[in-house]
Amino acid sequence: MPTIKTQGKPWHIVRSFLSLLWIGTNVTVRHRLGKPLVKEWSADFEIGTLFWRGQFNHALSLPDMKQGRAYFDSLQTYNDEVYPVDCKPSEEGEPKGDWYIPHNNKSKTVMLFLHGGGYAFHGAISKHFAQMLAHEFSIPVFAPDYRLTPEHSHPAQLEDAIAAYEYLLNKGVKPDQLVVAGDSAGGHLALMLLLALQQKTCPNPLWPSACAHGPTLVNAAKANLKTTLMTLYRGI
Repeated sequence: MPTIKTQGKPWHIVRSFLSLLWIGTNVTVRHRLGKPLVKEWSADFEIGTLFWRGQFNHALSLPDMKQGRAYFDSLQTYNDEVYPVDCKPSEEGEPKGDWYIPHNNKSKTVMLFLHGGGYAFHGAISKHFAQMLAHEFSIPVFAPDYRLTPEHSHPAQLEDAIAAYEYLLNKGVKPDQLVVAGDSAGGHLALMLLLALQQKTCPNPLWPSACAHGPTLVNAAKANLKTTLMTLYRGI
């Protein structure tokens, strides 16, 4: 059973909890009636997708991004597994970010992980995901805390990704031992990074990996983590 953690303002927590309760009840009933949103999805997966989609939408509807980010982090759901991973921030003078070092590290391979969040959020759930990646792949993961929109417009995020990549090379990580990965907006940023590296004639990493949601904005609208209209109108 997932673990729920809360933080922040009480009204944010209450709204998030009621949203999760409503979505969970609705999805459970539909699955028992044989009417899942997507045939291949389990009830838990559908609940998670719809819940985080709703959290994104409400967070973006608030008056400013500071409130939106606080709301987005007000309720987080995790699996029960605790990953044996040491987390430590980068040092002064290095690109801002966090290292996730697994206790079972047996490889020279390093992952540069670019978090998701529509370029506007760096949620606590992304940091938990980075811990999971480090543990499951048994490799160190560096997750840069790249600048966010709307405070910092493009190409700030790409500049930070390039700086993080060059930082790892300068630390002695060889290109053929470097994996570039990202989810959602981070997947898009990973692809932009690869194009930028080609233009700069920098050595390419071992393996690029980008995780997105669905083949197109229109066809995947009901399954997308963020709504099609939000993507089109807000450019996120």
